[in-house]
Amino acid sequence: MAMKIEIVSREIIKPSSPTPQHLRNFKLSFIDQTAPAVYVPLLLFYLPKNDSDSHVVEAAERSQHPKTSLSKLLAELYPLAGIIKDRTTIECNDNRAEYIQARVDGTLADILKRPDCSILRSFLPVEVESTDSETGRIVFVQASFFEFGGMVLGLCFSHKITDGTTLSTVVKSWSSIAPSGSKDSVKFLEFNVASSIFHPLDSDIPPIMKVTRDESVITKRYVIELSKIAQLKPKAASPMVLQPTRFEAVSSLIWKCLDNVSRSINGFPRLSVMSIYINLQNFGVRDDIDHYMCSSLCRFGFYEADFGWGKPAWATVPNWMVLNLVVLMDTKDGEGVEVFVTLKKEEMTLFELEKELLEFAAVNPSMDCDEELHGNFWLALPSME
Repeated sequence: MAMKIEIVSREIIKPSSPTPQHLRNFKLSFIDQTAPAVYVPLLLFYLPKNDSDSHVVEAAERSQHPKTSLSKLLAELYPLAGIIKDRTTIECNDNRAEYIQARVDGTLADILKRPDCSILRSFLPVEVESTDSETGRIVFVQASFFEFGGMVLGLCFSHKITDGTTLSTVVKSWSSIAPSGSKDSVKFLEFNVASSIFHPLDSDIPPIMKVTRDESVITKRYVIELSKIAQLKPKAASPMVLQPTRFEAVSSLIWKCLDNVSRSINGFPRLSVMSIYINLQNFGVRDDIDHYMCSSLCRFGFYEADFGWGKPAWATVPNWMVLNLVVLMDTKDGEGVEVFVTLKKEEMTLFELEKELLEFAAVNPSMDCDEELHGNFWLALPSME
């Protein structure tokens, strides 16, 4: 799917009030110091306004909400407006959150009806693997507006201070401020807790893992609905896990299918490990073991992010071009699971044919908002009179 995205403007968003001098140097925790040098990405797609306003007016109105509320958010979460000074410190200089506005030569319907993992990265303000995540700005935001209405908000937060849980909390606070502009009832994250528990080291310690973009891999999207998960849970049960969770049921299916692919390619079974990534990671990799990485962003409430435009039609992530990575997201109803699997092309060809996978998972289905999207799409068209 060809889609042209043109950058219209770039600006720096400063906190609505300056950071006090005694808070200008923020200490990273030991966990932050060892975090991979990448950005944590998120994409939030919003439907067109349900009126006859032109998409030009809509872009101007919608763009103002996140900019104003982001400024107020940064006054409370001041490290996000800083720059990573060295391995131990963020310099909170109030001058580093970048906001980008873009215009998309295409329609939102094209994206939601035929989701394409290969173009999702185009809606991000910076590359996920950019070295800026370790030495530069912490927050990048891109608001991209489609022809005839609708938009996508692309977020990139440095993993040096942000994980999935942190991003979820920040987005909730940010979207709570946006509609009214008030911070009075918003509960903000306390960034300084981690460093008081996991004290930073002065030595130059490397990240726990190096993440590099691998052009030889391919990402595919699958959706497993609630009814299928209910059928999967008994299959995932064992004497040690009597009542598998949604995550355990889905991840065990994916792991089983990945193991089958490995057996087909190698001609014999190999040991395999699936690492479940949470806030604390430590693991080892061996050449004689198949190592898969699984990260879940389920139950993080991204579909509740209403900036005054309604809730997202789709909350998702771009394709992480990292070999053997599995990422789980909620479906819009909060009950099913959206699965992104990244493999070498040869392995993906076999993975796509796994019978048990196809029994439970739908392959890249359209988003379930056709009626609402259709109505808003036509209402957003400019008058032909």
